[in-house]
Amino acid sequence: MQDQQSDLCRPSNHRKCHRQYRSLGSQQMRSIPAAILAAWIGITVSIETAYGQGKITVARELVEQISKKFTKEVAEEGADRLATRLQPLLAKFGTEGSEAITRVGPRAVTLLEEAGEESVVVARMLARHGDDALWAVQNPARRSLIANLGDDAGVSLMRHGTIAENVLAQSGKPSVAALNRLSAQGGRRLAILAEDPSTRSLATNTDVLAIIGKYGDRAMDFVWRNKLALLTGTTLAAFVANPEPFLDGAIQVAEVASTQIAKPIAEEIGKRTEWTWVLIAATAVAGFLVWLKWPKDRTPVAPSKN
Repeated sequence: MQDQQSDLCRPSNHRKCHRQYRSLGSQQMRSIPAAILAAWIGITVSIETAYGQGKITVARELVEQISKKFTKEVAEEGADRLATRLQPLLAKFGTEGSEAITRVGPRAVTLLEEAGEESVVVARMLARHGDDALWAVQNPARRSLIANLGDDAGVSLMRHGTIAENVLAQSGKPSVAALNRLSAQGGRRLAILAEDPSTRSLATNTDVLAIIGKYGDRAMDFVWRNKLALLTGTTLAAFVANPEPFLDGAIQVAEVASTQIAKPIAEEIGKRTEWTWVLIAATAVAGFLVWLKWPKDRTPVAPSKN
């Protein structure tokens, strides 16, 4: 073989020799990328395998941890099966998912799997509030409210239950801060205002809700007691512009209402009055009174002949 290569590489055969070495070099160069690709695939598979094993290890450790608190639930599910379900959830939600499962147990796993696009909301609420948030995130409509209005809406739901659900649906985001400042009684009153068509405008008024959100039950009690008076635009405007004197009792709603009623009446009377005739009539009346009091000439009495 070596003799053949030597014969090829004689001066007379230098072209054949060059082509042969070029062919051998090309084959070697082509083999290098293939080797690199094979190595890269091997490394990637090894990393993914190790990573997958790491995730399942973490999932199993979490199952072992929660089994101390949720012994019955874990036993019913089976530790291995539960760990398999946990694996993708931990990869998706990270620390919040782990905390949610730690606090609520296997129920959190089911909720996270079923919540779809709102599963992030479920993870966050359960991680922060534990079992207290279960009622708020179990229902799709309530989850939607939290997703649209923010996590504080979830606090409103936990605080007031179905009352908050109705108010949030009617009044939207401005009602969140108001509900979170109100007691149970204040929340019920706001819900009644929102449900009644005649007073709904108060429960959905952004300015009124902002005042309730600032002053809490104190403002809600005032609005509840004066709801009919506040339905008039002038009284409501005065209250919204400066609520503290009303809340302190320095200004009474009745005073504002009477002032606002008397003023337009007087203005209307002024517009419709013909003052020339009023002056003429007044002058005539005054003259008549003067005439009544003026001394009258009396005929003298004739002296008696006796």
